[in-house]
Amino acid sequence: HPFSMVENEEFKKFVKLLCPNYNIPNRKTLSNSLLSAMHKEILNKITNQLANSQAICLTCDGWTNINNTSFYALTAHYIDSNTQLKSHLLECSKFNYKHTGLNISQWIDKIFKKFHIENKISAVVTDNAANIKFAINNLKLRHISCFAHSLNLVVQNAINKNIKDLVEKTKIVVQYFKQSSFTLTKLHEMQNNMSKENLKLKQDVPTRWNSTFEMLHRFLINKEPIISALALLGYKNTLQPEEWDLMEHCVNLLRIFNEITSEISSEKNVSLSKTTILSRIMIRKVKTYLEDKMLPVTVQNLGEGLVEGLSNRFGGRETNDLIAQSIFLDPRFKKQGFGDENKFHVTYQSLIARIRTFIIQESISQTTQPILATSSTNSIWKEFDTTISKLQGTYNPSTAAIVEIDKYLAELHIPRTDDPLIWWESKKFLYPNLYKIIIWWESRKFLYPNLYKITLKRLCIPATSVLCERIFSKAGQICNEKRSRLTTKKINQILIVNSNI
Repeated sequence: HPFSMVENEEFKKFVKLLCPNYNIPNRKTLSNSLLSAMHKEILNKITNQLANSQAICLTCDGWTNINNTSFYALTAHYIDSNTQLKSHLLECSKFNYKHTGLNISQWIDKIFKKFHIENKISAVVTDNAANIKFAINNLKLRHISCFAHSLNLVVQNAINKNIKDLVEKTKIVVQYFKQSSFTLTKLHEMQNNMSKENLKLKQDVPTRWNSTFEMLHRFLINKEPIISALALLGYKNTLQPEEWDLMEHCVNLLRIFNEITSEISSEKNVSLSKTTILSRIMIRKVKTYLEDKMLPVTVQNLGEGLVEGLSNRFGGRETNDLIAQSIFLDPRFKKQGFGDENKFHVTYQSLIARIRTFIIQESISQTTQPILATSSTNSIWKEFDTTISKLQGTYNPSTAAIVEIDKYLAELHIPRTDDPLIWWESKKFLYPNLYKIIIWWESRKFLYPNLYKITLKRLCIPATSVLCERIFSKAGQICNEKRSRLTTKKINQILIVNSNI
């Protein structure tokens, strides 16, 4: 709501009823004092929380508002000391420079220094734009392509190559009904006459493929009312029977992509580890659908285009060690999350090497000099101390790493729908009537201390940069007509406060 709301007489009356003794701050106090104080407090809190984190993943995206003002947003994701996944908006500010990779990298670097996190970044998730990928590489950071953006490109490309005419024809009919209350009334009459629900037609948004699916799906549901309404209105450019048949097949084929887009975009828990599995599911589902030899050629071409796009975009993701290790360390998937057993073994060996390094470093740092004994005591214990020293010297870091990993792999998988950071552990034998929530990795960080360290750096990486898009959605709501005079500084403060409370 705009700041002016506190000066609205009806709002004042409402607050008075709730709390008669409360003095509402005026617009100026709210905007200049209270907002700034809360913004500063929240930034300090975020800085402290990030300081206590072991590793941080970032997502970054850009946006242009209705006034053609450019913004960039940067969000941070990490696993806290309680093994809970946390996310914060660090910045959403006006971008006054050319959108070159160098300028974007300088903007990101300033935020790093502001929050003192430049040495903690495990990866950055963004779309596939060349300038932002250059910015990440320029900062010498690891880049991961946003799964949702990549999937959007795959489906949009297949749609544009194979069913563009059908989509355009559908859009024209939808617009025909939406542009006039008279035509829309006719459609509602037909829906009522046929005892159909008054479902509104949807228009697609060019940048979001799933809006095209939603348009076609809603159009297909309203098939009979649409045909009847268009006939009564004398509309000539109607869809032919074969086009309706084609639309039905396309909706069936694209439904799986819509479900996966919705799942991955709404995911608030660990998500990167599931992306390779989801891509294989999509390929398998499409290939199964294409086994029907009676399908129209256009549908066959659409399906083949989808499979090709998925293979090209996602086929090599398991070769990325960040993604591969996130699969391995997710107790829902582990070995079963890999489509290629060789990639599993490569990841297995890479983790052994990392853990071996951890063990060696810790053994060096923890090495202490033996306590000096008196000469008489020394002569008594010399043989025993020598034997113990020899035993300690035979400790093999590689063997210790293998033992830790194999023990982890031998544990039962947790259900796929569970949060991999949380495991419900029954205590019914010790406490008959008590079931306690146990953090899976938190409860095992002493059992698998080295795997736990890597887990903090891998499972914090989200599959998408969707959180940035949600921030921009909020920004669009803030930059409405009632708030058109807000400065970009105020917009940033409002977003930081709103997103991090």
